[in-house]
Amino acid sequence: MKNKVLCLVLLLFLGLPSISEAVVQYVWRYREAATDCTAITDGKGRDLCREISTSNLYTCMPNAGVSGTCTTASEWKPVGGIWTDTGIVVSLTKNRDVLLGNHYLRGDSIYGLQLDTNGDGAVEAFFYPSGLLSTGGGLEYTGSNSYANVARATDVSTPTNGDFWYNTATNLFKWQKGATLMSLSGGSDTQVLINNGSLITGDSTFTFNSSTKVLSTSEHKITGAATSGGVLCTKSDGNIGQCASAVGSGGTCTCN
Repeated sequence: MKNKVLCLVLLLFLGLPSISEAVVQYVWRYREAATDCTAITDGKGRDLCREISTSNLYTCMPNAGVSGTCTTASEWKPVGGIWTDTGIVVSLTKNRDVLLGNHYLRGDSIYGLQLDTNGDGAVEAFFYPSGLLSTGGGLEYTGSNSYANVARATDVSTPTNGDFWYNTATNLFKWQKGATLMSLSGGSDTQVLINNGSLITGDSTFTFNSSTKVLSTSEHKITGAATSGGVLCTKSDGNIGQCASAVGSGGTCTCN
């Protein structure tokens, strides 16, 4: 009997954890918030919170590690949000973040696809459901096959300063310069481009031949005050001449 008691005591002793070992236990908790789980400031590592108003789920990921406390909104991370069927995404109706290294990819049914490139909570790029891509850092295309297509069937309805596009119906490049909508038709070969009522275009009677360096116009009319011989003009044979007499404001020049 004495031997049996000693064996039982020995087994109990071996089954107990060593006093020198630190035993850490984590307790998973389920919590609820009426409207905002990220407002909770006493969350523990691995806590799961459900927002009643949106049905969104958040998990507590303390900056100090799993044994820390979630005291800021950024420490509450969204969970789930992508519903799949045999591996194919079929529905995304809630705001959800997908963590890719230090980057967040966020899907939103209203604002489309959003990218947080440095994990600071600010969105650097938007890909709206309409197809519009917006980024505060600009776009860069590199490589031998890179190109940008800005074609559209109609003009932008409410353009803002800096907007640029090509209208395939009118074959015009257009851009918004401040409060003015500018257009570029290009003109024809050798035509000098001029600003004609915010339309950058050419005129068949105003040309420049880059080979012969000859500038041609259909009329040789000079306006503004000038003294005799002080104004150069183009003669009928195409050579340069001088006005025969003083040219008054709005006057014409007899080119000799």
